[in-house]
Amino acid sequence: MPWTIDDLHATPTPNLPRTCASTYYAWRRAIRDRGIHPKDAAEEVGDANYELYNGAGTKGTIRMSQSHRVWFTLNSDTEEVIVNKVGTHQQPRGW
Repeated sequence: MPWTIDDLHATPTPNLPRTCASTYYAWRRAIRDRGIHPKDAAEEVGDANYELYNGAGTKGTIRMSQSHRVWFTLNSDTEEVIVNKVGTHQQPRGW
């Protein structure tokens, strides 16, 4: 089953630098268009520093720059990535 990505409800950061947006879109396309695991997609876009933040391995981030990250939730059962926030290093509410 290929991985999918849902970023429709993600909290955006206004004025996201163009290079950060480019990194995010490349990561998203790799998942959306080819169905690859988000960690593999992060490795493809370069130094994205894929990290998981909880013991269950369901909440993670990739780095777009020194001050910008993508925050996401993984559902391994359905192979879905749900993007919670695209922007700063500050964690999304409810994490």
